[in-house]
Amino acid sequence: MSDSARLLLKIAPNPTEVLNQLFANMGTGSFVGPISSHLEGQLATLKNWAQDEDPRSRSWAEATIAYAETGVKRQKLLEEEGKF
Repeated sequence: MSDSARLLLKIAPNPTEVLNQLFANMGTGSFVGPISSHLEGQLATLKNWAQDEDPRSRSWAEATIAYAETGVKRQKLLEEEGKF
């Protein structure tokens, strides 16, 4: 996590909202290749955040990892079925 994101988390009245926005921003923009690869990249970032020194960030990331893993599995199934 960047130093500016860490600072924002420290001063924000609702750090969970900041973390949700940071995670949502990972899904914006453009990319090339399977969507599942993009989602796996997001999952890797979450796993890094789960090792963060800030306990709020770690707790949030650990809870969000399960959600992200489900999304990756679902997307891979859709891709295997030729639906995406």
